[in-house]
Amino acid sequence: MGSFGSVTAYAADAPVDAVLVAALDEMQRVDTLMSHYKPDSEVSRISAMAGAGSVRVQEDTLHVVTAALDMGRETGGAFDITVAPLLKLWGFFSHGARVPSAAEVTATRSDVGFEGVRVDADAVTVMLERAGMELDLGGIAKGHAVDLAAWALRAGGVRSALVNLSNSAFRAVGSPHGEDQWRIAVSHPRAPGEQLGVVLISDEALATSADTEQFFVHEGVRYGHIMDPRTGYPVSNGVVSVTVVAPTGLEADALATAVFVLGPDEGMSLIGERPRTSILVVTEEADGRLNLHVSEGMRTRFLPSQVEERSERP
Repeated sequence: MGSFGSVTAYAADAPVDAVLVAALDEMQRVDTLMSHYKPDSEVSRISAMAGAGSVRVQEDTLHVVTAALDMGRETGGAFDITVAPLLKLWGFFSHGARVPSAAEVTATRSDVGFEGVRVDADAVTVMLERAGMELDLGGIAKGHAVDLAAWALRAGGVRSALVNLSNSAFRAVGSPHGEDQWRIAVSHPRAPGEQLGVVLISDEALATSADTEQFFVHEGVRYGHIMDPRTGYPVSNGVVSVTVVAPTGLEADALATAVFVLGPDEGMSLIGERPRTSILVVTEEADGRLNLHVSEGMRTRFLPSQVEERSERP
């Protein structure tokens, strides 16, 4: 998925080398199935068959696509796995970023819409209804990958481990040796190398979506790679980073992307309806000042650096 993965584990009585390999293999398997960078992945084959027919997939792909469609419905389309045509239009897949015309955006939006994804659970197939549609599972597949890696670790007897994919999706198995919780750094979205603080997790997942790595500036306006599928434009609601803690990586990953699009108010409402889930949203003022919006659940686990903070109760 165009990134890196790592596993840190403590094990005194488990064949840790083999278990670590198994965990990394699980993440690699998800990449093989779901990366849009690989032309022979199941995701790429589904996109290639858009408007022409369904593709039989493995259960993992079916599970992730089904979960993504549920998130799309729950968020009113703020989370949409058919956003790939817009990302291509804006040049984020090709590293040739540009600002398209309004007419181009309108035309491309006709190829976007999760309602056009058809899943047949009995036949284990996925289909895109219209030619021109494309899948992009980048907002959810990393979370699934760390979930599978954590499962492999537990199956191999490891009870203390941390799975990290791209420094944006984490899954904790137990806690580190001699400690109660894992400490996950939250990067400062406007100061490379600095931290906003750390988040404490144990036997749960954490995911962060931010506009820090893929963006461009045109005529003084910063455009990030996280798109609002409902408008066809990069998100411009002031959000620059979202961190979510949830029971699973799949859930945390998808929610982080969805909340980035929804903004802090709707995001807090969405998170408030989900048990064992908490959120940190970072917004940027016009003068560059950052505000932290912290749910009640996150307040007990987030250890901030000195940044202005505003508490939000979901």
